[in-house]
Amino acid sequence: MVRKEKEGPCPFYNPDLPGCEIHPVKPQVCSAAYYLSKMNLLLCEETGRFSTFAQCPSDVDLRVRIRDFIIKLRKDPEAKNELARIFQSSQPEIRLFLQLLRLKGLEIYFGRDKVTPLVKMLGLKRMPEDEELRPAALLYAVVLLEAQEAL
Repeated sequence: MVRKEKEGPCPFYNPDLPGCEIHPVKPQVCSAAYYLSKMNLLLCEETGRFSTFAQCPSDVDLRVRIRDFIIKLRKDPEAKNELARIFQSSQPEIRLFLQLLRLKGLEIYFGRDKVTPLVKMLGLKRMPEDEELRPAALLYAVVLLEAQEAL
């Protein structure tokens, strides 16, 4: 258990990195925060809300990046519409991506060995690494948040 002040940032967060100083052994909740945000996005269409981790500097940084990207995207309606069209399609690639986001959350909580059989059922040899999913997850977050703001 790590004790921290209620309103203070995580004692292991280092803005100079930026990120976690103990990344290889960081707590499970910290590992999950990035993907929980994305998993919340998967549900936000139903609930109409998007959960936040206000005391997590990484979540705050992610929100800023998403907001800045949305601002740029609004200046290019063609790109905005194309991005929305891609993620709203029922193409196999998009369905697979959404399944991988869910599996990433399961992997964090239950371990890679529990998720590997599910990944193989999808016809993949391995679960994609964080770096492989993050760019598309950011775009997906932007699309959902932009759609949510439009409502």
